[in-house]
Amino acid sequence: MAILAMTGSAAAETVQLYAAGSLKAALTDVAKAYEALTGNKIEAKYGPSGILKNEISAGAAANVFASANMEHPQALHDEKKAVRSFASHVINSAHWRNPVSQWIA
Repeated sequence: MAILAMTGSAAAETVQLYAAGSLKAALTDVAKAYEALTGNKIEAKYGPSGILKNEISAGAAANVFASANMEHPQALHDEKKAVRSFASHVINSAHWRNPVSQWIA
């Protein structure tokens, strides 16, 4: 869902996605749909949110950080490493079963 909120440009771009491992199944499908829709490429890295947060804090270039723990994005915001947070990790069972169709209408 975070990926679809981003706008595309005329030239294809690569979006660096860092995301919690618990979001991999849902975001993999969303990323594929986003790539097909925009022509942009998603390079995803999944893992523990705390480790990913530390990598971003140390300078890793992530365009999107989807964390399972909202304290991690807040810490990056406090360090001035993030612009804004716009979603929390709340997905109901209807969205979880079929994430792509719920976000692309």
